[in-house]
Amino acid sequence: MNKLRTFVFMDKTDTIILITEEFPLGGITEKSFVLPDIIAMADRVKHLLIVPLLPDNDRTCGVEMPSNVEICRDWCDSITRRYGIMRCLRYVPSKEVIKVLREGATRKNITYAAASVAFSHFLLQLIRRRNIDASRLTVYSFWFNFAASGVYLAACKMGFRYVIRAHGYDYKLACAKSLRQRTVDNSIGIYVCSRFGAEYLRKNLIDSDRIFTSYLGVEKNFPEVLTKWHTSGEHCVTIMSVSRVIPRKRVQMNLRFMKALAVARPSTRFKWIHIGDGECMAEIAEEAAQNLPSNLEVDLRGELDNDSLHKIYRDETVDWLMLLSQDEPLGLVLVEALAYGVPVIASAVGGIPEVVTDECGILLDKDSSPEEFVRGIVPYLDSDYRMEQLRTASYNRWVNLFDAVRLRKDFADSVLR
Repeated sequence: MNKLRTFVFMDKTDTIILITEEFPLGGITEKSFVLPDIIAMADRVKHLLIVPLLPDNDRTCGVEMPSNVEICRDWCDSITRRYGIMRCLRYVPSKEVIKVLREGATRKNITYAAASVAFSHFLLQLIRRRNIDASRLTVYSFWFNFAASGVYLAACKMGFRYVIRAHGYDYKLACAKSLRQRTVDNSIGIYVCSRFGAEYLRKNLIDSDRIFTSYLGVEKNFPEVLTKWHTSGEHCVTIMSVSRVIPRKRVQMNLRFMKALAVARPSTRFKWIHIGDGECMAEIAEEAAQNLPSNLEVDLRGELDNDSLHKIYRDETVDWLMLLSQDEPLGLVLVEALAYGVPVIASAVGGIPEVVTDECGILLDKDSSPEEFVRGIVPYLDSDYRMEQLRTASYNRWVNLFDAVRLRKDFADSVLR
């Protein structure tokens, strides 16, 4: 079997190769996820090399990174598709692909295994070309995808340490089970973004003593700020939502719930702000343009970067954040709201119950009706005392569980021990 060589690491890691999907070449969300890890790790090593997988554009995202951080575009500049399938076809006859084919000759199995082998060859060449000492190298794959398995295959030949994170689609990939099992078993560990995700991984794909839960958390751009809110005497409520506008996020439900709330409380002025864009935006905009209650304002702002979102929390009045996804690994947009003292309304799906409790928001059943939503929120609209308690508990929950600065430090300590 193709097992990772076991030996004692006498040397401290001085080089990290960090494999991401887009950062820092594109992607709005990856910046807030990956950058804190880079900052936490960069001051502990001589060199941190970022390897993005997906081509996006010819510019970086504009963040200032430590001087010992370098971007290597060699992989993403030479592919045109997600897995670079044309590039990987030459590896289909390899032993590793043949092993995976024994599980089933499906397109997903072939693509994943061939891409993994291709990436392992790329990584080996990169390490050799740059004369990186494998005994002092840690490779960090931010996603549990083909690249993570490619890292495992390269580690089998060179003996370096590696660690993996998993977030959502990646731990649900139903393919190449045996290869993915070995990828985890020979790693420092796979750190999944929620307990829900870790259990899903164990029950549906692999089981290993190397599966750990590690919240990503959120770092505040404005550490001292708590978002302004409306008191009950102002008879005004602003509810914001932040997500892609795709079927799984069920943003249409937000509008239906807001309509029901406005009808139930005609003496109160309501405002719904949505941040995000996607394939369902046209139909939402069309619905919002007609037959709205006179006391409901809809503000569809489209896609904004993370810095702009933090400025909304700093400069505007937001009473609640709403997320009614059909499925959610954790819901970091909820964590961002908690960081600014904004209570949340969310569907009790996936890892969301690990974020939201009755002390800091309202958890709704996945199939809750607009009427159930209205009954849940109305008691808070008439009580400043209850709202103050929610806001305090929201901020404290972020401090205690989801402060990215502390979480990233703890993660770096465990990986670079």
